[in-house]
Amino acid sequence: MLYLVPSIALMGQTMREWARNRSISHAYVGVCSDKTTGQSGDGDKARDLAELSMPVSTDRAGIVQALAQPTGSKMRVVFSTYQSLPVLTSALPKHFAFDLVICDEAHRTTGVDRPTDEEVSAFRLIHDDEAVPARFRLFMTATQRIYTAAAKVRAATKDSDIYSMDDERNYGSLLYEMSFKDAVDAGLLSDYEVLIVATSQSRLTTGMSDLVATVNKTGGKTQIVSKEDAVKLLGCWDALADPNTTGVTQDRATGKLANGDRQGHLNTAIAFTNTVKLSQAIAGPSGEARGLWQGVAAEASVGTDTAKLLQMSVQHVDGKTPAIIRAAQLDRLRADPEPGRCQVISNARVLTEGVDVPALDAVVFLQPRKSKIDIVQAVGRVMRTYPGKGTGYIVIPVVVPEGKGVTDTEVLDSSDFNVVWDVVRALRSHDERMDMWVNHIDAARNSDRVTLIDRGTDQPLGDDEDVEQLRFLLDERVASKMVERCGDRKLWPSWGARAANVCREVRKRVDTRLADTDTAESFNEFVSALRSSVGDHLTEDQAAEMVAQHVVTIPIFDCLFADSEFANANPISVAINNLLGSLAPTDATEAEAADGSALAMGLFEEELRPLTRAYRTMRAVFEGALTAAAKVDVLREIYDGFFKAAMQDVVSRLGIVYTPVEIVDFMIRSADAVCRAEFGVGITSENVNALDPFTGTGTFIYRMLTAQDSDGNDTIRSGDLRRKYYSELYANELVLLAYYIAAIKIEAGMAERGGFPPGSFEPFPGVTFGDTFLATSGGAQLPGMADNTARQSRQGGVPITIIATNPPWSTGQKSSGDDNPNIDYPHIERRVRDTYGKRHREETGSGAGPASGNLYVESFRWATDRLDIPHSDPPRRGMIAMVHPNSLSTAPSLLGMRAALRDEFSDIYVVNLLGDANKSGDERQREGQSVFRQGSRNGVQITVAVRNPDKDLSQPAKLHYATAPEYSSEKEKFAWLAQLGDVTSDELETVPVNDDHNWVNLTDGSFEDMLPVCDTDSTVHAAVALHALGAKTNCDTYVYSFSYDDLASRINRLIDAYDSALARVHSAPAGSRGALIEQVTKNTEESLRSIKWTHTLKQSLKKGEVIEFDETRIREVLYRPFTKLWLYEDHRIVSQARAASDLFPRTDGATAPPPGGSTHLDTIDRSNLRDPRYRHRRRSQVSRDRGGLQTHSWEGIMISSSSNMTFQALATSTLPDVAAVKGSQQTRVIPRLRQS
Repeated sequence: MLYLVPSIALMGQTMREWARNRSISHAYVGVCSDKTTGQSGDGDKARDLAELSMPVSTDRAGIVQALAQPTGSKMRVVFSTYQSLPVLTSALPKHFAFDLVICDEAHRTTGVDRPTDEEVSAFRLIHDDEAVPARFRLFMTATQRIYTAAAKVRAATKDSDIYSMDDERNYGSLLYEMSFKDAVDAGLLSDYEVLIVATSQSRLTTGMSDLVATVNKTGGKTQIVSKEDAVKLLGCWDALADPNTTGVTQDRATGKLANGDRQGHLNTAIAFTNTVKLSQAIAGPSGEARGLWQGVAAEASVGTDTAKLLQMSVQHVDGKTPAIIRAAQLDRLRADPEPGRCQVISNARVLTEGVDVPALDAVVFLQPRKSKIDIVQAVGRVMRTYPGKGTGYIVIPVVVPEGKGVTDTEVLDSSDFNVVWDVVRALRSHDERMDMWVNHIDAARNSDRVTLIDRGTDQPLGDDEDVEQLRFLLDERVASKMVERCGDRKLWPSWGARAANVCREVRKRVDTRLADTDTAESFNEFVSALRSSVGDHLTEDQAAEMVAQHVVTIPIFDCLFADSEFANANPISVAINNLLGSLAPTDATEAEAADGSALAMGLFEEELRPLTRAYRTMRAVFEGALTAAAKVDVLREIYDGFFKAAMQDVVSRLGIVYTPVEIVDFMIRSADAVCRAEFGVGITSENVNALDPFTGTGTFIYRMLTAQDSDGNDTIRSGDLRRKYYSELYANELVLLAYYIAAIKIEAGMAERGGFPPGSFEPFPGVTFGDTFLATSGGAQLPGMADNTARQSRQGGVPITIIATNPPWSTGQKSSGDDNPNIDYPHIERRVRDTYGKRHREETGSGAGPASGNLYVESFRWATDRLDIPHSDPPRRGMIAMVHPNSLSTAPSLLGMRAALRDEFSDIYVVNLLGDANKSGDERQREGQSVFRQGSRNGVQITVAVRNPDKDLSQPAKLHYATAPEYSSEKEKFAWLAQLGDVTSDELETVPVNDDHNWVNLTDGSFEDMLPVCDTDSTVHAAVALHALGAKTNCDTYVYSFSYDDLASRINRLIDAYDSALARVHSAPAGSRGALIEQVTKNTEESLRSIKWTHTLKQSLKKGEVIEFDETRIREVLYRPFTKLWLYEDHRIVSQARAASDLFPRTDGATAPPPGGSTHLDTIDRSNLRDPRYRHRRRSQVSRDRGGLQTHSWEGIMISSSSNMTFQALATSTLPDVAAVKGSQQTRVIPRLRQS
C-alpha cells in the first residue's frame, strides 16, 4: 500500500505511529527529501526505525531495489510525500498496482489543471490512474475543499480540469465522517475556546519600544516587528497565565498566575506568525536567553514579584528546521509540565497540517491567517487530547487604541478584530455548532466558545455589580458584531432546503411501506380521517407527502422545544404517529410507547442520516441558550427554506405570503383600538373572541399574546391571559407544517408571557388543522383526528368578534399546463356572485372581471358571513382586519365589492402601502418598495371593516383612507405605520360616497362630459368611430415569431395536433363527443409542446372546421412599438383575426416572401407593417357600429391605456389651431409622425 502526506513532519509522525500500533508485520519504504524523517528524536540520530527497509530517499534506483525486495508475510507500506510522488511513480515496475492508496490531508489534492500547464502538479498526480495504478484510493481530511459552481463553470469554459472533493468521479462517495462535536463527545478531541485578549496600547512602555527598535535594526530597511506586536505579546502572556480571567480588575498585574496558583496556567502553546523573521524575533536568536516575548514580559514585570508571574520559554521552528530538531522541540511540549512555566514554540505555518501535538494547551494567532484551511488545521493541533486536559484555547490578541474601549465600533471593526472574525468564520465552516452560534444573537451571547479578556478598559471599576454589567455589555456587543460579521442569513433557509431534499427520500420509503396490504388499510383510514378535516380534494399522494414532512420536521420541534412534548400532544401529530406505529416492524406496545421523534428516527434511520447529526447539534446548541421567541424565529427561517424547496406548488396555488411582524402589530393595535372606540371593549376583554382563519405560522395569535398596544400595555392583560388562551383565541391552517409551527409558536408565546408553570408547555386548544372554507363535521375518526374535529365543532359554534388575518391571494394557475388549479369552493363562489357580483352588475350592467375570483375576495366574503354565525338579528357586532392586494381600492372589476362592503359595514379603514411592482417607470418608483419584499409583486393594503349595529346600517359605511408616502423604502413604510399607531389616527381622511364607488382617484365628474376618444356604444358620439380589439391570440408563442420559417413550422405542428384531435372527435359516437372534446383539449405539459387549446380553437373543433396551412396568412406586424414579428392570421385559430383583416386588407400586390429568402420592402405592402392596435389605414372605412357613417381619411395613431380615466397619446395628421395657443407652447401641440 501507499501512504501519501504533504510534509516531512507528518510523514515522520505517521511512520512512528504505524510502527507503534501495528497488528501485523510491516516492511516500510520511505520516499522523501529528509533522511532524518521518522527518527525517534531522542538524541540517537543514527538510529532508523527498525521497520525501514531502506534509508529514506528520493533516489530512484534505491526505490526500485527496495520495492523488489521480497517481504514474505509482511505488508509492504510505502510512505511518501506528495512532492516526491513523480520520483516514486517512475520507479514502479510495469503492471504494478497498489492495493490501497491513502491520501492524508487530501484537500491538498484539489486544484485546477490548465491546458497551458507543462506538467501535472505532484499533488494531483494521484488522480492519474496510469501514473499511480491502484485498486482503491482513500482520501482523508479534516478540511474538505469544495469549489463553487461558478468556479467549475469557469474551468469548463477554459478546458481546465478541476478537482473538487464533492466530485465523486475523482474522490468517490463519502465513506465515513465525524464532526468536531461528535469527536469531542466521544472523547477523541478536547473542546476549544476562543480567547479574545484586548490590551490597551497605553501599556506599551519606553523599554518595550526600545526592544522593538533593537529588533528592527537587524532587519535593515525591513520592519520585522511593530509596537502593536509588543502589546499583543503582553495580552497573550496574560491569557496563558490565567485563561479564565475576564481581566476587568485593573489592579491585576499582567502575566499574574491565577490566584497565585502555579498549576492553573497553560503549560504549552504554539504561536503562529506569517513570517520567519517575526517568529525568530519573538523567540530570540538560537542559543540566546530571551527574545522579544520574554523581553516584553520582563519590562512589564518591573517592580512585581516575579514568583507570582508566568515564566516563558520560547523556541522557534520553521520549514527549514530539520525534522529531528522539530521532533526534539515537540518532545519539550510532551515533557512533564514545570510549575509556573509555559513552553512555547513560535513558527511560521509549519506544525499546522496534520502534525500531532498531543500535549498542547493553546494556539496563538499573532497575525491574521486568511486561509480557512490553515486556521482549522492550526486549531486541530490544540484539540488533541491528553490525560487531564479539559479545553484547548485559541488565543487572539487585539490592541485597543488609547482612549478607546474594546466594545467601541471603531475597535470591533479594526484589522485586529478581523483576525477574530476570520477564525470564527473558519471554525463555523467546519464546526456546525459554531455555525449555529454565529447565526443567532442569543445563541452567540450564551455560547461559552468565545470569551473576551478585557485588558483594554482604562477606567478603574468599582464593585461586583459594575464588573457584571461590563461583562454583559462585552457579551452583547461582541456577540452582536460576531453575528453581523460571521453569520449567514441564508443558513436556516438553506438548512430547510436540505431537509426538503431528505423529505423526498423519506417519501419514497413511505410509498414502499404503504405497498404492504396491512399498512395500506391503516393508511386508508388515516386518509379518510384527514378528509373529514381538509375536504375530499385531499389525494392519497398529498397525505403520503404529509407523513414524510412530519417524519423530517418533528425531530426539529423536539430539538427546539423539548419541554413541549409537542409530538405527543398535538392532535394531528398524534394521528400521524399512530400511522407510523402501524408501519413499525415492532409490536404495537413498543410502537405506542415510542414518541414521535423516536418513531420517525427508528423507521427512517437511513433516510434521516444526513440530518441526524444536525438534530443533535441543534439540541445541544440551543438548549437553554434561546428564548422561546428566538426559537420560533429560527423555526420560521427553517420553514421558509423547506417550504420554498419542497412545496412550491402549494405556495403558488394559495398565494402564500407571510406577514411582516410590523404589519401584524399595526393590525392588532388597530383591531384593539377600533374595538374600544366602537364597542367599548378591547381584545383582552371577556367574550371578545378572535379568529385567524388563515393562520399560516400563527403570527397574528402569537402577537396578540405577546405584543403591546399603542400605550405600551400588554394587548392581553396578565389577568386575562389564561382565559384568552384556553377559550377565546382561535386559528385554522390547511398546510401541515405551517399548522405545526403555528401551534408551537402560539404555545411559545404563552410561555414567553409566563402563562405556564416553569419548564412546561400546555397545548393550545384553539388551533385546528383544516380548510376554513369547507364544512368539516363528521367523517372517519382516529385518535388525534377526533380531537381536531372536536376543536373544529367547538370553534364553529363560537360567536367571533375579531377576524384578523392575511388570507391567500392567488387568482389561480396562470397556465392550465401547470396542473395546479385552485380548489373549488362552490358555496363561497356562489356567495361572491350573489353579493359582490350582483352589486357589480347593478352598478355597471356587466359582470365582474377576473380579479373578483381572487382568493382574498372569497376570504372577505367568508369572513363577513362568519361574523353572523350563530345567526342573530340585528347583526352581531364585529370587525375584520385583513392585509391583501390593494386591487380592492383600484380594480374596476371590484367595483361591486367596494359597493357591497359599504352596504354591509358601518366603518371601513384602509391603509394603502403601495408597492405595486407590476408598474413601470416613474409610476413604479412612486410605489416604493414592497413590504413583502420578493414575496409578492402586488401592491398591498390593510383593510379594517367594522360592523356596529348601534349605527344606522342602512347608510353606506364611512370610509377612512391613508396612503403611505410615495418613493418610500420598506423600512420607511414600517416607520410610517409605527408613527400612525393604528387606523383610528387623525391622519386617515374621510372618503365621500360617490356614484362610481371609487375609493381612490375621485373626480368631479366633468371627465364624463367630455367627448370620448372611443366608445363601443353605438348611440354615443366619439372622436374615433372605427375601432377593433386587434388580433387577440391567447397563444402568442404559437402564432407569432421573429422568424418566418420558424412560424411556419410552429403552425404546421399546431395544425397536425389539431387534425389528430379532430379525427378522434368526429370518429367517436355523437353522444360521447362532448366528453371527448374536453379530454383531448386539456392543456398538458406534453400537448403544450405543439398546441395550446384556446377558446377559439375549441370552438373550431366543435364545429368540425378543417384547418389547412396557408402561407399567405403570414403577415408582418408591429407586435409592440419598435418590435416587428410575423403573425399567422387565421380566425379559426386567432380570436378577432377576421375583424382585423377587414380593417387592414392586403393590397393586390402584397406577397409573402419565399421561405428562407430575404425580405425587402418592395415585395411587401408597406401599409401592412403596423399592428392593428397601433395604426389606421389611409382609406375610408365603414363602421359596423355607425350604420354607414364614413370616417375621414386622416392618418393617426391612438395608444390608449387600460384605465378608463386617462389616455396616453392621440396623434393625428390634422393640425391644431396654433393661433389659439400661447407662443412658447405652440410646438408642443403639433403631433410628430416618423416617416419609414
